Amino acid sequence: MAQARSRAAERAARQAARMHLALWGVMLLTTASAVQSRPHPGVTGERLVISLALAGCLLSLAVAALVRGPWKSEAATAAIPLILGAAGDVLAWLQPTSTMMIPVATAVAMLFARLRPRLAVLMA
Repeated sequence: MAQARSRAAERAARQAARMHLALWGVMLLTTASAVQSRPHPGVTGERLVISLALAGCLLSLAVAALVRGPWKSEAATAAIPLILGAAGDVLAWLQPTSTMMIPVATAVAMLFARLRPRLAVLMA
């Protein structure tokens, strides 16, 4: 029984390390795509909304990448992917030619990686 727990802990650590690297990659890709797409991020009107949505994506990705272990509650675990998904949806809507569905797909992957399967399906 102890060996099974030890293997499960090692597997979870490997998955967390892979997810950590992937989140930083998604952060770079999201930033590059948002800056290169039209309309560009800015400080007024539609551009301000793009800037705020980009900030929501980047902050939620940074928090998820920096937290290595399990979070204290399922609500906290679900909040970050939900913020990421909502901000990614706004960016995809305002910049339809960009690759902004990547943050949304990442949010769904985070839900399935960190929550119970039934709850992840409900939220995705």
